[in-house]
Amino acid sequence: MKKHITNTYCMYKRVLIFLLILCPFASNGQTDMQLSQQLFNRVYYNPASAGASQYINGILLARQQWTGFSKAPRQIVFSADGYLPKIKSGLGISALVDKLGIEQSTNVNFSYSYHIRLSPKTNLSFGLSVGILHRSVDKNAAIFTDPTDPNVGAFLQDDSKTNPDFNFGVELNHENFAFGAAVTHLSNSSTDRKDLVSGRHFYLYGRYKIELTSDWDLVPSLSAQNNIKDFQLEVNAMTFYKKRFWAGASYRVNDKFESESVVGMLGLYITDFLRVGYAYDLNVGDIGSYSSGSHEIMLGFRIKPKVRNSNKTPRLFLEY
Repeated sequence: MKKHITNTYCMYKRVLIFLLILCPFASNGQTDMQLSQQLFNRVYYNPASAGASQYINGILLARQQWTGFSKAPRQIVFSADGYLPKIKSGLGISALVDKLGIEQSTNVNFSYSYHIRLSPKTNLSFGLSVGILHRSVDKNAAIFTDPTDPNVGAFLQDDSKTNPDFNFGVELNHENFAFGAAVTHLSNSSTDRKDLVSGRHFYLYGRYKIELTSDWDLVPSLSAQNNIKDFQLEVNAMTFYKKRFWAGASYRVNDKFESESVVGMLGLYITDFLRVGYAYDLNVGDIGSYSSGSHEIMLGFRIKPKVRNSNKTPRLFLEY
């Protein structure tokens, strides 16, 4: 048993090294959106989290970014996932519609993850997602400083692009902690229109649960997002009361460790199966003088499937 666990951890380390090796080959392109309630929506960027809990989970999230700006970014995200104990696998789906100015992106992915039980309280998973990423530009809404510029013609002709999309990730879950790493948009294709292509993005995150009392839990976390051109680091702390109510805050900085935003979050389980959450981003960087912040609303559901032997599915703290 010890030999099996040791070999599995070695394999996990090799995967992390592989992700780091990929970093220099990432190309610059569009930046993935930044979610404030990413704890509840990991399937979108890490397919290894599909089936991480004993529930069938679904999330619908709407985000209005940089309130006060004309045609500011707006996103709608849907994700769902579940675990299949007979094949030790998780399945998931995620869909995103992202509008920014005259540009719109639609990203749909189907995820598969394989789970390895290291101990009764520890689970290691590897995941891959396959889908499409479509970007388009409303050329009729474009305003040019110099309409005679020869590049204008090329812009108006090539106003959309559809690429295959692949994501890969790993996640280690325990009753009291979690660690994950992922890379998105692996199939970044070469094209003349770089603004219509998403460059590879890299994610690292870790969380730890501290049981303060029988009713209160504290979950501090640290996460990083990098696409070579841009880097964000986020420190977060969430408190959960009887697994019914939560509140938390995040602080984000960029690659120069300059403050970008402070985030406040609240959430509630209306029933055992339905929850709602809200997050508000206060911009404290350069953009803070022009925007009144960002709003994010989440609606989630979870269904506990009938399992003959519940010991086959370890209970993990990320079921919150």
